[in-house]
Formats: sequence, structure tokens, C-alpha cells
Amino acid sequence: MFEYVMVLASIIVGLGLTHLLQGVSLVAIFPARTKPYWIHLVWVAYMFLTAVMWWWFEFRFHTVEVWTFSLFLFVLVYAFIIYLMCAWLFPGEVDERGGYKD
Repeated sequence: MFEYVMVLASIIVGLGLTHLLQGVSLVAIFPARTKPYWIHLVWVAYMFLTAVMWWWFEFRFHTVEVWTFSLFLFVLVYAFIIYLMCAWLFPGEVDERGGYKD
């Protein structure tokens, strides 16, 4: 059961990391258009480390022999929250707001 849960959670967290990396690449390619802000970049680094550390932490669940629905829900909701936090850091078009500082 652990493998099935981890695959789903890893896909969700992987999508969040992909969102972060795409946002960072846009900032690196078009710095004048997106106007990077150092606090925003610190948040991006923090979320990257949080997602990677959570994914690493999840491997401790391989010792769980009986999976309950509440544990399953906890893992998936936590992965979804990490994805949302990554998505909120790069909300699509930032040009109309003036940059990440605004």
C-alpha cells in the first residue's frame, strides 16, 4: 500500500516543484519583465526545500503495515497543500501587478 500512496503523493509534490522551477526559469530568462524580488526568491527556496524534505520524510511511512483512511488523507492533503503553496508563489501573469514585490 505504501508504494501506491507514495506514487500519488510524489506526483502531486513533483507538480509543485515543476511549477517552482518553471517560475524560476521565467525570472531568470525575463528578469526585466517579471521584476524579481529577493524576499519572493527566499520564499521560493524555502518552498523548494520544504517540498523535498517532506518527500524525504514520507519514506518513513514504509514501516506502516496497516494504512487507515485518515493517514492516507493526511498524506494526500499535505501533498496538495505543498502544491498550492508552490503554485501561489508564481501565479501566472505578474506583469499587470508590477512584479513580485507588489
